[in-house]
Amino acid sequence: MKLNHELCNELFGQFPLELKRSMINIATEYESACKKHKEWPMDFIHAAAIVAEESGELVQASLHHRYEKGRFFDMHKEAIQTGAMAVRFLVNAQMWRCGECGKLVPDKEVTFEETHDPRQGGCGGNVE
Repeated sequence: MKLNHELCNELFGQFPLELKRSMINIATEYESACKKHKEWPMDFIHAAAIVAEESGELVQASLHHRYEKGRFFDMHKEAIQTGAMAVRFLVNAQMWRCGECGKLVPDKEVTFEETHDPRQGGCGGNVE
């Protein structure tokens, strides 16, 4: 289901405050990570590995909190980073990279044959 702007605003308004705060923290971390690390792998395995790495750091922080009196803040920070990378994965999973011209190509500019659609101003190269 595609969520338009109005529906998103309506749904967001119904969320409990703690969920809104968490979502804002994740969105803020997402923006920061995109500025700091402009490149994102275009293949799903490497992109998923980044999400898994952050998740592993969350597990590590949780173990440290449980068994070594680590800080709750460290778990909180890692959970936000994991969420931000999961969001980045989802956002970038809707894009392709053209092997010919190197541009990021949205789904709507990819043909059924997985080429950079010339009818949409693309170069006709294969996308991956």
